Amino acid sequence: MRSALLLVATLLVTTACYQEKESSSSSSSQLIPESKALKMGAFLPTPIGDPVEGRPWITDLTTTDLDNNGLMDILLCEGRFNEVRVILQTAPGIFAERQIGETIEGPVHVATADMDGDGDLDVLVASMGVVFPNPLEIGAVVILEQVGKLEFKNRIIASKVHRVTDVQAGDLDGDGDLDLSVAKFGYDQGETCWMENQGNWKFSTHTLHPFSGAIHA
Repeated sequence: MRSALLLVATLLVTTACYQEKESSSSSSSQLIPESKALKMGAFLPTPIGDPVEGRPWITDLTTTDLDNNGLMDILLCEGRFNEVRVILQTAPGIFAERQIGETIEGPVHVATADMDGDGDLDVLVASMGVVFPNPLEIGAVVILEQVGKLEFKNRIIASKVHRVTDVQAGDLDGDGDLDLSVAKFGYDQGETCWMENQGNWKFSTHTLHPFSGAIHA
């Protein structure tokens, strides 16, 4: 009797597995064709930029018209190689990737603003120093000043601070120039602060919230 029950159970499990395999195979063969998916408004993954070996560390990305040609580009932070890169849309649907500025340790956030009022976009970079947890003051606030057409100069606004996770620009004191709001995630210590624009790429720091863990500013 026990042997018969075991045989029945084995047959049931085998049948279930076979049906599941058939169902899976059937569902995979019913994938929507790409042309039909596009007509339905579906989103399809499309690789752009340079080919990548291994797994990239894309710690942040944003869209902006960095070269002012009327087409949206993609700015990104590459944490593995400590680079800020742009994927330029040189023509509709045509992309070219390049690094901008010099190496920045642990870049994790990018934003754009015309910090010097010269009519082109500069790039604000939050640097953690290292992406993984670390209690040391190894963060930095860096602005990539666009000094020529897509030529960028690294300007270190703050260094050797708690690890920085966000930098945003705005006229926080209403004096007509752009200041910075900064999130310093840190580790066991950190803060949220704003940096007052004193002119000539000089900023003074004012603490708003003296606690670690800030992600957005």
